[in-house]
Amino acid sequence: MVTCDAPEPGPARSDPGRLHEPEAVAHRLLGVPFATLDGPAKNVARHVAQRRHIARNLAVDPDTLPASRGQRAADAVARFGGSWTFVGLFATTMVLWVVLNAAYGSPRATRSTRTPTSC
Repeated sequence: MVTCDAPEPGPARSDPGRLHEPEAVAHRLLGVPFATLDGPAKNVARHVAQRRHIARNLAVDPDTLPASRGQRAADAVARFGGSWTFVGLFATTMVLWVVLNAAYGSPRATRSTRTPTSC
């Protein structure tokens, strides 16, 4: 039976001075030796051990940064694609397409449906 007060075995509990070493963090939090971790996991273990933030500076609002040419083009396409002008043009085009196909359908569509193998 394990109680909450029972100390965990390993270097992290036995040597409090090692709490801020990546090896101790890897052993205590991940349960594996630091040497067996891949690059990103080692980076995280180092940041945790040094108590450094690993994320970008969230104090900078990305909306205040200048937009790139691609972002401006995407915004322009989204503005037009989500407008009532686009919806009206699309609906008109589709109605016109249906009317033209009904009135002047393909000549093959009006012919007999015989296939080359039928008599």
